[in-house]
Amino acid sequence: AQVEGSYFINQTSTLSGGSISTHNMAIISLNDIEFNSSLSLSGGSLYFSGPTSVTLADIEFNDGEALRYGGDVFATGTSQLNMDLIKSRKSTGLTGGSIYLLDVNNVSLSHSRFITTRA
Repeated sequence: AQVEGSYFINQTSTLSGGSISTHNMAIISLNDIEFNSSLSLSGGSLYFSGPTSVTLADIEFNDGEALRYGGDVFATGTSQLNMDLIKSRKSTGLTGGSIYLLDVNNVSLSHSRFITTRA
């Protein structure tokens, strides 16, 4: 699955991934996306469970909130997670103010900024 050049605002989920939630997908690529005021139980904006490869590039998160894990992103069971040009502002999660990873094998984070994230 590939999503590019999108804008999400005031997204809410009672469970996981206020804007996008995926389960057991092979390859996920998100590019040039802005998330504003997302809220969920885990992964305020994004929730990934079991994909083989996740790529996040040029992503901006603003005011993401998770009542439990990962104010912006929650990922579990992922073999590869690549993040480049991530901007996170005012994100909150009980654990992992911006990003919470569980059983993720390979992680790459570059050229990113996290401003006022709280756990």
